[in-house]
Amino acid sequence: MNTEYIKTKLRSKATHTVLATLAITFIIVVAFWSGMQVGFNKAAFSYKFGDNYYGTFGPGNGHRSPGVLSDDMSPSHGVSGKIVSMNLPTFVVADDDNVEKVVRINPDTVIRKLRATITPDILQAGDFVVTIGSPNDKTEVSAKFIRVLPGTPIIPIKTITQ
Repeated sequence: MNTEYIKTKLRSKATHTVLATLAITFIIVVAFWSGMQVGFNKAAFSYKFGDNYYGTFGPGNGHRSPGVLSDDMSPSHGVSGKIVSMNLPTFVVADDDNVEKVVRINPDTVIRKLRATITPDILQAGDFVVTIGSPNDKTEVSAKFIRVLPGTPIIPIKTITQ
């Protein structure tokens, strides 16, 4: 083949259209796949959370009762509330609905109180914390960042509408 012929074909509008179509299709497929992965991870965490939590604290058959959580899927990437028990490197946090979650502190977890970085041994039961992390296969929140709130935070009062 002639190199001039190849150069002419590569510069043609049809070639550019085909390449642009392939690039857009690739971007759409990657975005769709990413969304599926996020949804799968959230559903897997919620499923395992239900198996472990409700099997221990829920009805005797280990299945969750309808209406236990306001949402079908529990938030998996963080928790905020009061520390109810400590057993480093994990601790249990009860949120404002009294749903308890286990938080695991890793060596790279950043723990802050006001502007100071603190060590995990300063945390104690009764502290109010906000934790950001990611779910692990043991239905724990693997903490990346923990913020210890000063004092008792004001918890919004939930009103009942009739």
